[in-house]
Amino acid sequence: SSDVRTLRAADPTGTPCCVLTLVGTSAMRPGGRATVHFDFNEELLLGPEVLDAAVEFSDELPLLRCRQVGASLQGEELAVYDDGRRRKTRTFVFDSAHGPVEPGYTDSMSLA
Repeated sequence: SSDVRTLRAADPTGTPCCVLTLVGTSAMRPGGRATVHFDFNEELLLGPEVLDAAVEFSDELPLLRCRQVGASLQGEELAVYDDGRRRKTRTFVFDSAHGPVEPGYTDSMSLA
């Protein structure tokens, strides 16, 4: 099975910001790699209906307001008891990355 997941991310008002693709993130192992890809392509985000209407009525497309992207790889350690109970014992922040986005100019960005 493939370890690739894609979802559309939106701001609090529901305006789409990017298409987010996660690769290698479902089961991490020491030495493993994960990639987070942000795609700001207006055709993917807004859909053909919005793009066609903008062309037909000479409307400007809404400027996507994302200015920076970031990702943090976090994990936790669990204690599993004989009776099946689980208890979180520690939380870890393994890595983080971020990058600037120029609205209208940045098409995509990957963080690994």
